[in-house]
Amino acid sequence: MMKHKKGYSRSDIPDHLFDILAGEFDGDTRALDLFDEFFRHKDYCSTFASNLIDVAKGSAGDSWEIRRLAVLMLEHQVLKLPVESIEEFDSLFTRLNLKSDAGTGSKVKDSVLKEGYSTTDLRGFVLEVRRNLERLKRVHDQIRGKQTAREGLADFIHISRRECKLALGRYLFTPEEVVERILDQVRVSAGMIDPSVSPNMEGEVEHALSGMPDYEASILRRLLAVSKIYWVSDATSSEVNSLVEYPLTTVVLVVKPPGSSIEFEIKRAGRRGDHPLSVVYRRDEKPVPPSHRLDGGSMKASLVWEAAKAIRFANIFRLVHEKAAPVSRAVSIFSKYCVPSEDGEERILDYFTDPSIFGDGFSEMRTAMERSVEAFERERGSDSLGLPGELGLTVRFFTHAAPGQAILSGTSSFRLNLLRDYLSAEGPYIYFEKGLKVEYTKSDARRFADEILEEALGVYTPPDIKYRDHEQYIEAAFSVPENRAAADRNYLSVMQQIGTFWGTLMAVGGHSNGESFVGRNVGLKSLWEEGRWKVKIIFMDHDMLNFLERGVDYMRPHWWLPGTVEDEHHILSNSTNGQKVFSEMDFLGRIYRVEEEIARKGRNSLYEAMGCSYKKTHDEIVANRDLQKLFSKKLVKRFRDWDAIVGGYLRTRQRFLSCAECEMDSWKAEAENYLKRKRYKKVVISGHIETVEKYADFLERYSFLYQSSEARTGVEGSHQPSAISHQ
Repeated sequence: MMKHKKGYSRSDIPDHLFDILAGEFDGDTRALDLFDEFFRHKDYCSTFASNLIDVAKGSAGDSWEIRRLAVLMLEHQVLKLPVESIEEFDSLFTRLNLKSDAGTGSKVKDSVLKEGYSTTDLRGFVLEVRRNLERLKRVHDQIRGKQTAREGLADFIHISRRECKLALGRYLFTPEEVVERILDQVRVSAGMIDPSVSPNMEGEVEHALSGMPDYEASILRRLLAVSKIYWVSDATSSEVNSLVEYPLTTVVLVVKPPGSSIEFEIKRAGRRGDHPLSVVYRRDEKPVPPSHRLDGGSMKASLVWEAAKAIRFANIFRLVHEKAAPVSRAVSIFSKYCVPSEDGEERILDYFTDPSIFGDGFSEMRTAMERSVEAFERERGSDSLGLPGELGLTVRFFTHAAPGQAILSGTSSFRLNLLRDYLSAEGPYIYFEKGLKVEYTKSDARRFADEILEEALGVYTPPDIKYRDHEQYIEAAFSVPENRAAADRNYLSVMQQIGTFWGTLMAVGGHSNGESFVGRNVGLKSLWEEGRWKVKIIFMDHDMLNFLERGVDYMRPHWWLPGTVEDEHHILSNSTNGQKVFSEMDFLGRIYRVEEEIARKGRNSLYEAMGCSYKKTHDEIVANRDLQKLFSKKLVKRFRDWDAIVGGYLRTRQRFLSCAECEMDSWKAEAENYLKRKRYKKVVISGHIETVEKYADFLERYSFLYQSSEARTGVEGSHQPSAISHQ
């Protein structure tokens, strides 16, 4: 009989399971011992659960691998505990530090409300904890003691290595330990917090941190406290749902804390290999956008702009809707002074100037730098500093592209374009072979599909079929009634969320030229809120986000409407330039496999939410003094003037579909008189009228935004039918 070094007999665990455990844990006797006892308990065992807590906490000096395994085993045990066993739950929660005092009459700590639970009542909390843990029912149901199938055990081990999926992990791994694990998987170099961050932004950052769950906030504060720049390393994984993830097709790091649905993004973290940073002027025979010339990094000025705009808009959104905006927000911006190297780190000026430090590709990089400097100076109308020599060129480049790094909260690595690709027939090839550059089995592909579907659906039931290929498995998954219902429900909800966000942005004369809405900059995220899993859409990368603020005294439609048309292009593909792009609606339709009727309802849901949000924003600006402080006094009084003249134009156009010239002249005269009474300058009046005529088709599509505003401004006219009815 074969025995390992501790005398453990392989006959204690069936051969088919022993082989998997020996391979997955490299013969670690601790893993074998844990699984041997784990398989023996068909029912909840208080002593075993207590032992698992000790192991998960690291009390016995176990490895991180074993500690993660113990957390998932503990969750499996908790799911075996009847909900009526309140005294046992009380003891369990006390050991997990969820209760200050033992006793079934006392409540759990208030901190759980920040974590997404809706109650501190012990009995109610028990039900919500079970609901949270049951998200992995697909994994736990496969464990049947020593009769567990090979595939079921492999699934269990796989999910134990996804810290963010371990709901109880947040109570068993300390923030200090988590940060230590993060630092082991990245490279670091010297950095300094950017002094240009405004006091207002710092206040918003503190507001964001104080609103986070204590666990996530503690991890984030520790990452900020070390004043370091974080870089991708060879130890950084690109597998989805890793503790530290370098998502495929990106140059960012994503941190997904244990037991958390919140993630942080470190933007940007360089590229793998010898050149974490470089300079690129052309790619695929085309000049790259100015912000991409610093390859692998971000320009600090762009980060500061993006952070300020996103935080200010988040403030507007919160004041209007009394909830957090679905946008990522910067919690820090650091300047980069060094890059990591084999010997530690190098000053960034030396790295880009000295060929012996930069290494291979130096000549090509310097050529790109020279062309980039010429382009920056031409685009910005700035004269050369006249600095000579190699160092002079580097300094000139960094006057335009000083490198920085931001840490963002409220992000999602599951961007719409990636989700579409991962759920396509080619999903496994794109992820494993093309992305991770590894071979994969059908079991690997199935587990990957399950993780992606779980993120998109919130709660997911796998199909009861054998995986043959990705297309067959995904189609079968969406045919499961619970999944089909969740897909339709989430699609409609997400479309409504888009409408609320876009309607608020348009109401304050905002746009992003499509950048905040393009599929690669928008993600889906399953969040644990109010005791349930909910799917939210998150808008990221706001370097083109703009809206009316203090210092502006009228709506300036000529400025924001062109950018709004581009936003529409990437949201709904209602483009007037004839160029078709894959819009958010297209991505979501492909991800959720919706039928035509649901797609129609989704579009209408977006329009309805957009209209409500647009009007609510204007109503709040009139009534909410805190909101008024974000705009000039004159603009506050003029927000509805644009609505009034657009409403008049649309009524005239609706009454006279032939657009009789005399009738349109009458509208112009009425609009001019209206704006004159409001003391607009002549050039502004003519600009308003020209903009209405130029964007008439766009305004007609969104005529429902201006319906009730006419009544509030006192402008006469018939009621304009909703755009929803004729889309």
